[in-house]
Amino acid sequence: MLAGDNEASVSNSAKIFESEQVRQFYDPNKVAGKIIAESIGANNMIAWDTYLFYDKGTEWKEHPPTPLDWAHQLDDLWADPLHFAWGKDLVVRLQEIMNSLIEN
Repeated sequence: MLAGDNEASVSNSAKIFESEQVRQFYDPNKVAGKIIAESIGANNMIAWDTYLFYDKGTEWKEHPPTPLDWAHQLDDLWADPLHFAWGKDLVVRLQEIMNSLIEN
């Protein structure tokens, strides 16, 4: 999403989150960001810095499912401000979402 993004920079950044639970890929055409934005009701936009929570066993098929809950760090006006959190508030918000999903 940044002007300097390329395969080399993405590969370098991917090393920060080395885990079997994390799937990473380079998407220069922003296809994933576009379909994720659509799944949260923002057609013709591109989602990034977005945290999506799905029910266990949910599969992405032709179109991604609508997440159970989500949060974002986007300061763009298109993203729902009720889902916005930044810095320490983001950590708190993500924990709240996880706790609510665990309880249900």
